[in-house]
Order: sequence, then structure tokens, then C-alpha cells
Amino acid sequence: MKIILIFILFYSSFLIAQTQEELLNQAYVQNSYELLDKFFENWRMEKTPITDEEYQKLSEVEKDVYDLFFEFYNPKEIPKIRFIEKRDDINNFDKYVKFYVLDTKIKYGILVSNNYDSLLKTDNEIINNKDTSFHYNPFVDKTEKEDPNIYVSYLEDCLFDNFVLSDSIINFRPKIKDATTKILYYQMKYDLIISNFIEYDEKELVSYEPVTIIRTSKIKTRFLKKYIHTIENQCYERSFIITVPIISKIVFTNNLDYAKISYETPNYFNFAYYKKVEGKWKFVRDRHNFNL
Repeated sequence: MKIILIFILFYSSFLIAQTQEELLNQAYVQNSYELLDKFFENWRMEKTPITDEEYQKLSEVEKDVYDLFFEFYNPKEIPKIRFIEKRDDINNFDKYVKFYVLDTKIKYGILVSNNYDSLLKTDNEIINNKDTSFHYNPFVDKTEKEDPNIYVSYLEDCLFDNFVLSDSIINFRPKIKDATTKILYYQMKYDLIISNFIEYDEKELVSYEPVTIIRTSKIKTRFLKKYIHTIENQCYERSFIITVPIISKIVFTNNLDYAKISYETPNYFNFAYYKKVEGKWKFVRDRHNFNL
């Protein structure tokens, strides 16, 4: 009986995804924004923001994660923090889109220390920290330092040895301040639907009309432009649909009075620092870290 129920749920999900994909293609073929509205509204209704009742059941640190996200996240105010992007399509995208696509998973951790200065250290500074309260794993440090990407990923794992708690919220459904823009919560099926819709198959470029294919892809991207902002990623040869800034991690001091938000834009990785004042999170400063 349990197996049958799982099959029914999986099949139902498959049918919904298939129907949505067909709806999106139909909207494009007919150049119908009415159908496109329906596509995005269907997506929006599948997951809704956390309710007050659900919020009250969270742990204190989970509430802080939600509260910090609410205070931090507003793509229209990115330049007030630090958004060192020169591309007009990135800087001005918020003027066009009807929906923000938010990630449904967020990592967080609580440090051993209550020291605010520990949040300001870079990863390399933390590794060289002589503080006896810092517990670094020397075995994990033996990595292929020639490859900075591999090294950084190992450092990320190492740094969690300095945490009393390291966890993530996997059904993260935050609210946002911007009442003029609706929320879509990221789902893999929609990532695939959007990617399949706007991307072209590399095999098709072998044909006699590669330029036509590329132009079609750009036209489809413009068709979606007023609804969501997609960012083409050359490394992965697909588009990202999650709306920047993307929070990769939130780190708290042990007393939960200070926090560091690590967030990404298409080409940069930044930190934003917050302090809790009378139970409310207040912006302290920001720091640009490095180019991605």
C-alpha cells in the first residue's frame, strides 16, 4: 500500500510538471502573457510562505535565520549593501520582474566564540588563528592546494569544526519586505522546465543554422524577462533562475547577538554583518570578499 501511494504521488508530480511545461511552451507559441501568468501563478501556489504558526514552532536560531533573511533580502536595495556589477541587465533586473525565485535551502552555524571579531576574519585568517578555542582538523587541511576550488571546499568543511552547531533549513520558505513582487520558491522541476525552454542543445549547433538557434534562445529569455530574471552561466552552460543575492550561509556568534551573511551575486562573493539590537537585526557593515 505504501509503495502504491509513493507511486501515485510521484506520478501526480510528473503529470503536473509535464502540464506546466506544455503550458509554458503554449504560452510562447501563442505569444500569450495570459497563459504565462497562469504558468507562474500555478508555480507560486505550490509553495507558500511560512505561516505565523509554523514560525512559532521553530527553534530560536531558526527564527533568527528567517528574521535575518527578511531584513537582508531585497534585490532592489543591493547597491546599498555592495553590488559591484557593471552589467545593466543585472543592475536593473528588479525593475522588470514580477517574481523573485528564492532558494528553499539555507545553511547556518553557531560559533564556539561570542567574539564579534571572529565573524570579520576571512577563511585564511581563521585557519591561522592561534586561539585555543579554535578546533581545526589538520588532516582535512592536506588538500590539493593547486586547485583553489577544491581547497576552498575543504576549508569550508574544516571551518565547521569551530562551530557548536552546523545545520540547514531544507524547507526554507521566507517572507520578503517587497510587497510589490511575488515569491516563487525554487523547485528542481521548474529549474529543468525553464532551462529546457530557453537553452539549446549543443548537438543542434552542428546543424546549418546555429545562429537561428541561439537567437531563438535569446528571444525566449526576453519572453520571460518581465516575470523572472535568468542569468546565463557559461561554466555550467545553463541559466540560473534563483534571484540574486543568493545567501549561501549565515554564521552566528554563540550568544546569537551578531551574524555574518555570506551571499553571492553572479560574479562576486560578499559578506554582510548584522547586530541584534533590542531583539531586531540591524545592518552593521559589508565586505567584498572575492570574484567568483
